[in-house]
Amino acid sequence: MTLSPKMFGGICLFFLAFVAATAAEAQVACNGNGTLNSSGQCVCFAGFIGASCEYSRFTTCSGHGNPTGTGGCFCDTGFAGANCSSCDANYYNYPTCRFCNAATTCGGHGVCNSFGTCTCQSGFGGSSCSSCQADYYNYPTCQYCNAAITCNGQGTCTSAGTCDCQPGFTGPGCDVPVAPAITCLNPRVRVPSTADTCTACPTPAQIFSVQDPSANCTVSPACPYTPGTTSVRVACTSPTGGSSAASCPLLVDESLPQLQCPDVTVACTGVLPESPQGTSVCSAAATTCLLNTGTPWVAGAGLAGAVSYSCEATTPGGTASCGGLLRTTDLGPTITPELGPINLWPANHKMQAFELSDCVSSAVDACTGQPIDIDTHGRIVRVTSDEAQDAPESGDGQTCGDIQITSPTSVQLRRERNGSGNGRVYTVYYEVSNGRGAVTAGSCQIGTPHSANSASPVADASQYCVGQGCPVQAACTAPKE
Repeated sequence: MTLSPKMFGGICLFFLAFVAATAAEAQVACNGNGTLNSSGQCVCFAGFIGASCEYSRFTTCSGHGNPTGTGGCFCDTGFAGANCSSCDANYYNYPTCRFCNAATTCGGHGVCNSFGTCTCQSGFGGSSCSSCQADYYNYPTCQYCNAAITCNGQGTCTSAGTCDCQPGFTGPGCDVPVAPAITCLNPRVRVPSTADTCTACPTPAQIFSVQDPSANCTVSPACPYTPGTTSVRVACTSPTGGSSAASCPLLVDESLPQLQCPDVTVACTGVLPESPQGTSVCSAAATTCLLNTGTPWVAGAGLAGAVSYSCEATTPGGTASCGGLLRTTDLGPTITPELGPINLWPANHKMQAFELSDCVSSAVDACTGQPIDIDTHGRIVRVTSDEAQDAPESGDGQTCGDIQITSPTSVQLRRERNGSGNGRVYTVYYEVSNGRGAVTAGSCQIGTPHSANSASPVADASQYCVGQGCPVQAACTAPKE
């Protein structure tokens, strides 16, 4: 059968209407979330489920789970509730639902807050409460320590949260002043031998020592101390206020006696003087002296030659000892010089003889008192002149040999002087012996004045010398008269 155009058009319109009706039916049946198959069942689009495709992740489970197909949800980890619209236990801050467990996340030192982060206990810090806050120390105990408060500004906080105290303080809070430690030295001192009184005055450092050198210490009773044992009370206060006291024994001994044993020379007769005696500022010293011959030193006893001696002086303070030498010595003669100046006049360039007896009036043995013969036991050592023997243009005659020693006790001197000077002075140096080897030296001056009426000549420095001990002199070139 051939369809007319009118029939064909009608068929088309019917088909289109059928399709449209079928699509509308499927949309209603699958909630617009799927299509009906030939069996009349919904085939759901991706993300939808259910007989009518009425359930989905976003509409049924709030986007945080998958629908079960029966109106329930399989929630994602951390989410809970019929439609996954809340956080599960230990998850916080919907819709993020962050995991937080106080025991693990916060290390047992904090709690989980509504944001899923840790609110730490006092003293703990960090995102997981795994460290200590400022002024808290020694994790995981995290002890509070603030130097200004806990240590009272007198110490610093250690890594263990305790106080390391400054010198002078102690205690957990550095609030207890340290008492200075006093150590008694138990000294034994002696009264000085040079003291004015029988007392000693040791320094505090001799009596005790103190651990804190800056401590202020006093002692009582104060020195001086007499011999014996004294209990000295020591009281010390540190700059921080700590104080302590102690009683320290002090033993004072008497001074040692002083004793000196000089070498003693006994003249002539050898009669011993008083022996050395010990002295002490505290007690009388018992002194004994013995000669090396074994006999005691007795004042007035005779002595011949030389002997050594030793002495001991004893007091309650101890014993001092010393030794020395005793010896006899001979004395040179006692000389009496001639008085007044000896002048040579006139100044006629002639020689004049002098004897030693012109200078020495007498000589006596100093030990026996017997006179001594000067001619036998005397000698002229040298003679000097304060003017040269040959002085051109001086008006002194320009001669040599102005001094001539002719024998041990004789000398010839020229009557000479410088016409423009203050007179010539000859000095005669001599010795007189007692015949046993002891001698006495002396000198006398013989002078030629400037003129007969002038004063005695003035002795100047030596210019010419003859005899023992003279320096080397230039040879005289003038004629010898």
